[in-house]
Amino acid sequence: QFGAKTRTNVPRDRCVRINLCLCAYQPSENGFGKEEKMKKFAKILCAVLCAATAAGALAACTDPKQPPPDGGDKPPVSPLPDGFQGVTEEMPTEGLKVNALSNMKEASSVWQTKYEADAFRVTVWVKDEIVVANEDWSKSDGVKIRLSEVSEVSGYVAGRTVSLFAAPDGAMKFQKAKDAQTLADCADEISVSVKEWAESGETVVGYKVDAAFPYAALGVSAAEAKGNVSIAAELSNTSSASFTAAVRGAGLTEYGVDPENQNTYLVVEDDNEFALNSDPYPTGTFHYKKNVYDRTESYWDVSEDYLASSPRYGDRRAELKGSLGTGKWNELWFYREKSTLFNAESSFSLPENPVYFGDEYPKFGFTLYDENRNGVFFYLDTLSDLTAKRVGYTIMTRGSFDWDGAKYKNIDWSPAPRSP
Repeated sequence: QFGAKTRTNVPRDRCVRINLCLCAYQPSENGFGKEEKMKKFAKILCAVLCAATAAGALAACTDPKQPPPDGGDKPPVSPLPDGFQGVTEEMPTEGLKVNALSNMKEASSVWQTKYEADAFRVTVWVKDEIVVANEDWSKSDGVKIRLSEVSEVSGYVAGRTVSLFAAPDGAMKFQKAKDAQTLADCADEISVSVKEWAESGETVVGYKVDAAFPYAALGVSAAEAKGNVSIAAELSNTSSASFTAAVRGAGLTEYGVDPENQNTYLVVEDDNEFALNSDPYPTGTFHYKKNVYDRTESYWDVSEDYLASSPRYGDRRAELKGSLGTGKWNELWFYREKSTLFNAESSFSLPENPVYFGDEYPKFGFTLYDENRNGVFFYLDTLSDLTAKRVGYTIMTRGSFDWDGAKYKNIDWSPAPRSP
């Protein structure tokens, strides 16, 4: 594919032999007699010859000058490619660890950080059997380093959140936040190197990225930098330039790191010492990343879902902006909440002709359910003119409602007049 380079890290002197033995025989009709005994003997002899041939092939693949790999001895070391200009060193054991799996091929990485006199340094070792460098970075291997001044505010910090993507071939892009939602290309000078990497002089096993970010580029002073820089570490891995890369990040909680919200980044308290932000999530009850299908046309606004520490916690609310109105569920996800009690108050504003697809019994309500769609649907049951005579609930199992077992209570309700 044009614009893509692929390197497979396999030792060049590794020998592979394939031996094919075909033993053909046809038994007699009754399976007995002298002829049948001879054919059975020939079958056994053929199997013995196949085993001997395979043993000879294995011996031919073994370098007599090298000791066998048993007994604790290391296997033969493969020479590095001619003209190798990379680095030869062991992968460190300390640091952030990020793995990414693509089509059963896993890339692993170790990330180390260091507060230097004038810059914050990030070094990444990536071990990858198939290294792909593609002009289309969504289908390329690489690392993305996101740094920010530590802040409890969600989104980016303008002028103080930066992002660097580095591909295995040295191509890179450096960006800085111009506002809370947008990253823009930046001309700030940073020092970055990308080199092939080998362990103990063996065949190349991956690549190494080393980047130094001047404190000025992060909007912090050298004196105040330590403990005031946070990082989101992302590894991109693909096994082919035709496939979209799998992207994985490092996080310390079950919710992981949200690259678009720097308050979820890991605070670098000291060299290779990481901790969570004091409050890494901007909402109190609802999952701020779970919206309804289309974030522009239809989504839940949870900006007033205040944290428990907020004086407005008792007034928290979530508002659905533009329901799809197509029979789809407008899902609002909870997280960090476990309780057997639930209390909610809802107000609905309906458009003209709100009944979907001529439903004779449209319903207002909400369903509480788990990830397998098992739960309970609480509803206000109405007629097509939106007058109602009862409220009720029904059990839901894997998304299907048990209407035969529904429980209800008669009431007398009608909607308030529509405002002009």
